[in-house]
Amino acid sequence: GVVLGVARNRAGDSAIHSSHRARGDTWARPTGGRHAGTPRALRCRCPAASGRLTRVTVCAREESPAGVFVGLSTLDLVQHISPVPAADAKGTATWQELCGGGPALNAAVVFAALGGRATLVTRLGPGAVADLVRADLAAHGVRVVDLADDDYSLAVSAIAVDPDRGTRQIISTDAGRVAAPIDRLPPQAAEFVAHADVVLLDGHHPDLAAATLEELA
Repeated sequence: GVVLGVARNRAGDSAIHSSHRARGDTWARPTGGRHAGTPRALRCRCPAASGRLTRVTVCAREESPAGVFVGLSTLDLVQHISPVPAADAKGTATWQELCGGGPALNAAVVFAALGGRATLVTRLGPGAVADLVRADLAAHGVRVVDLADDDYSLAVSAIAVDPDRGTRQIISTDAGRVAAPIDRLPPQAAEFVAHADVVLLDGHHPDLAAATLEELA
């Protein structure tokens, strides 16, 4: 069985993938079951206090749990600046990163970094912006099921972080508008959900969440 949970809180961050903006604290608790997989090395980028990137390598063993993460993906432009400029002012950042973001994406990256087999069911769409996020997810060992239509435009989130105060500002279009919401998951996504040890819904893309719940009913 699977227990699902969502706790939306814009102040939450991913502990391991802390450079990524987390739109909401999300949680999911497995209730048992393991499935075979292929051992592989996974990597997670973890910005240290100095802003330099470190590499963490783990191995997903055959008995590693399978997780499906359903929800939002974005491309995040994260910059550290202290203080954050006021209106009509400019400033110079001390650190920056361009990376994938969104609650479901962040959770999938952390799950993979801890040795799980992560599948992200989301909307990326076409274009160079989406390709950057695909490459980031591939580098972290996350499988992607992209359910975007050809007109979907992936959100770019501009994030200013004040490391001295521990605060941030986020500007984003989030999930945006979807031209053709889905009623049922396609067979590939449904198969991943059916064999998952844990499923997480982040509250974005409500049609994807509803279709996932139908598969679990």
